[in-house]
Amino acid sequence: MTISSLATIASDLGQGRFEAWHGLPDGPEARVEVPADALPAPSWLGSGKIPASFFRFPIAPTGPTARVWLREGKAVLLELAVDAPIDVASLAALGVPDARLDLHYRLLVIPKGEWVFSHRGLSVVVSPGDAILHILTFVPTTVGAYERDLRADFETSRRPRIRH
Repeated sequence: MTISSLATIASDLGQGRFEAWHGLPDGPEARVEVPADALPAPSWLGSGKIPASFFRFPIAPTGPTARVWLREGKAVLLELAVDAPIDVASLAALGVPDARLDLHYRLLVIPKGEWVFSHRGLSVVVSPGDAILHILTFVPTTVGAYERDLRADFETSRRPRIRH
């Protein structure tokens, strides 16, 4: 996969085009051509804290960025924060989510705030006001495998104030 093809996927999903989505590719076509100027940062994904690396790339020359997560050079997760919130009605063609998971999103706790369509390789963060804030896509899997191997950690911790 090229950065251009990943940017196209991110752009389409970021505009709420979910109806035809069936997940990231698996196998050799999932291999990502990492740009020479990208320095993948080591990290982990999932409750199993499975090692992965990621790098950011622009969706459009002057637009927002997306983040692609890699394992052994293959894309396992594509993640983007939505520029302008998308109404959850755009998910109607996907049917009922396979799971609605409680979520720590930045400094908020959103009960049932992550809607997982694991069979379609898609998860979205939904605000209490029913707007999509964040989109994640992956190779279709089960909810359990998504949670264990791929689920991103969005929690932000407040640091204590340092008083002088």
